[in-house]
Amino acid sequence: MSIEAAPSRTSRIWPVIWTVSKILLCLLVLWYVGRQGWDMWGQVSEKPIQVQWNWFALAALLTVAAWIPCLWYWRWMMRAFGCDVPWFEAAHAYYLGHLGKYVPGKATVIVIRTALLTRFGLRPAVGTFTVTVEALIYMAAGLTTAASLVPFAAADFPQLPFLKTVADSSVLRVLVPVGIAVAGVLSLTLASRQFVTIATRMAAKRGEPEGAFPPLPRGMLVVGFAVFLAAWWIQGLGLGATIAAVSPEHARLIDWPRWTGAAAAALVGGFVMLFTPGGLGAREAVLLALLSHLDPPEAALVTVLWRAATLVGELAIVAVLVGAKFLRGQVAGPLPDGRGSV
Repeated sequence: MSIEAAPSRTSRIWPVIWTVSKILLCLLVLWYVGRQGWDMWGQVSEKPIQVQWNWFALAALLTVAAWIPCLWYWRWMMRAFGCDVPWFEAAHAYYLGHLGKYVPGKATVIVIRTALLTRFGLRPAVGTFTVTVEALIYMAAGLTTAASLVPFAAADFPQLPFLKTVADSSVLRVLVPVGIAVAGVLSLTLASRQFVTIATRMAAKRGEPEGAFPPLPRGMLVVGFAVFLAAWWIQGLGLGATIAAVSPEHARLIDWPRWTGAAAAALVGGFVMLFTPGGLGAREAVLLALLSHLDPPEAALVTVLWRAATLVGELAIVAVLVGAKFLRGQVAGPLPDGRGSV
């Protein structure tokens, strides 16, 4: 008869300490950003601020459209591992799982997307692998996008002389983003091999059939990088539409690169802060710093409205997809094996 060792006191206390630390850090970030935004809002504005809700609606639509390249790439990766998911079902799982980022740690995204597609043959290990790789490539492309638009950031951060040095050098303006892009692709290529090994071990422990993972198709990471660069420019348009909703005179299409750089820096900054739900606070702090060309009250309002447009867009597309799925189920009925609607 085997006797299992009781968990040590340290092993029981550590998860509690980590959870409390994440909550405190999140509250600290929110307090700092909230105070900064309140101070900016309290500054005198020369004109009343009115929100143009048609531009806000466009911003919400663009934030949804910006994830379509990511959805396409994720579905492509799943097909490479033998899981051919219908477009509608992939979109339903992708956007519904996207709401999981509002849970600290962001692992809920993986759980939701994988669980929704299990009936289409998506193994948990494959789901974990593809969602993780898609997110990492997207953020690496975002970091490259932000770096390529340093000349605009240099105007927002005069206290950082190295940004001005890069902005003033035609050579560095090319070498810095290209260097980051190359380093990102190489790092992801090496990391993907480790991800494959980890995913294979996960599959073996779960007793999944055909646990061994094939290597990623050649060029898949590079294609993803290129596709996600386009996705970031759509995110930039979404930020530009939000600015137009608050300050139409500052919403000039010539500033599209500036919007894209700010959007990329803010979203990447929010992503790396795993202890905050949806990057709440961290994303706003970065964006506030990158909107120095706006009046302080306008910058504070744009920051809040961009977050709101993102949430409204996500909730709207989820509502549409869930409603459409219900109607499809009512019309088509269950699959022959009883697994649910087509």
